[in-house]
This record gives sequence, structure tokens and C-alpha cells, in this order.
Amino acid sequence: MINYIEKGYGLHAVISAAGHSLIERDGSWVADDDAAVQAVIDAYTAAETAAPIISEIKAHAREIILTRYPDWKQTNMTARSVELTERIATGGALTTAEQAELDAMKAVWSWIKSVRAASDAHEAAVAALVAASDFAGILMYDWRAGWPE
Repeated sequence: MINYIEKGYGLHAVISAAGHSLIERDGSWVADDDAAVQAVIDAYTAAETAAPIISEIKAHAREIILTRYPDWKQTNMTARSVELTERIATGGALTTAEQAELDAMKAVWSWIKSVRAASDAHEAAVAALVAASDFAGILMYDWRAGWPE
């Protein structure tokens, strides 16, 4: 008899990759080889359950940032900010428009850092669930909330 603990879709992929099957039939879990499948279930870690969720969090943060500021735009802002900062560093002065441009780029960077901080916070929350081996908590964690506008 299988002592099944829900650990996410990755567990089923590992069972299948090991050449075994596990299906739910009439409310009970049935395996082709109970001992082998139970060993896979028991060995499957909370970190393995969390890995795809962490990947989704990172991908979401990237998507949020790149939707607003694609790579080409970030590259152009970086180059422009280097030009303006270099002028200041060498004793030059910025025009009012250039200072406003630099301030706007700093605001963009601040927003990007806030998205990264939200991602880090979600990843830390999942890591805490991993440390507690809380498989249900990992699978139910709602990382879709709490992102900067």
C-alpha cells in the first residue's frame, strides 16, 4: 500500500522517469511496484517540490520588468546614465532637462529593485516552507500577489 503525500507534478515525472506508474483509483493510490514507488515518494524533497515554483516566481519578476522596460530600453538607459554621471564626475553640469532625465532613470531603477525585492520575498517565503518540509504550504503558496504596480 502506498503512503502518498502530495508533492506536486514533479514527483509524478520522477516516478515515471524511474519506469514506474502511480495512479489514483477509487480514492487509493495504486503503483506498479509499491516498494519502489514508495521509495521515490519518500526520497522526493521539499526543495524538489519548490523548484518549479521558484522558477515561476523568477520568470514572473522578469516578465514584469521586461514588459515595462525591455532589455534594449534598459541598455539605452544604462548607457545614457553613464554619460550623464560621467559628466557630473568630471565637473560638468547637467541641464534641467538632463537632470530630470537622470532622475527618471533613477526612478526606473528603484522600481526594478522593488520588483526584485518582491521576488526575493516570495522566494524566501517558499524557502521557509521548504525548511519546514511543508509540502502542502509550498504547493498552495500564492506568489501572484504582492508585486509592485
